Amino acid sequence: MEIQQQQQGHVIVLGPVGRLDSLSCREFETRLLAALDQSESVVVDCTALDYISSAGLRALLVAAKRNRTSGGRLALAVLRDSIREVFDISGFTAIFAIHPTVAAAVASPANGMLPCYTTVGFSVPIALRVCWDVVRWGWSIAALASATTSRLRSKPCAASC
Repeated sequence: MEIQQQQQGHVIVLGPVGRLDSLSCREFETRLLAALDQSESVVVDCTALDYISSAGLRALLVAAKRNRTSGGRLALAVLRDSIREVFDISGFTAIFAIHPTVAAAVASPANGMLPCYTTVGFSVPIALRVCWDVVRWGWSIAALASATTSRLRSKPCAASC
């Protein structure tokens, strides 16, 4: 497997080419972890990625776990439909910030990369806090949803929030 690497500002962009499977995942994992050691911000450009197996997913997960503990930032960009489907089915779309282009990943605020696992746009700590508040204050999920919906309708989010 070929793995292209380039530097865009302070962000390292890795581009695996071909198949990310049991034969190539060790090399990819080694390069990805080395990139995370060199830079706090890494984007994996999946433009030329044709296939990803569970071994490839594992390599990404290992990097995400290390990244999470070190406070670095890791994002994926340009997932093909077949690759995106694997990420959706495996739940990996909830782990990684995924961008439509490499430029969008690099140029996004905080490089568009979230320092912790995300799901539906909320970080896990925030989601857990909301769940804790629901239990702690005895809110019903319906009341919480209603309050959130009415707040969003009546007061749209400003660019500064």
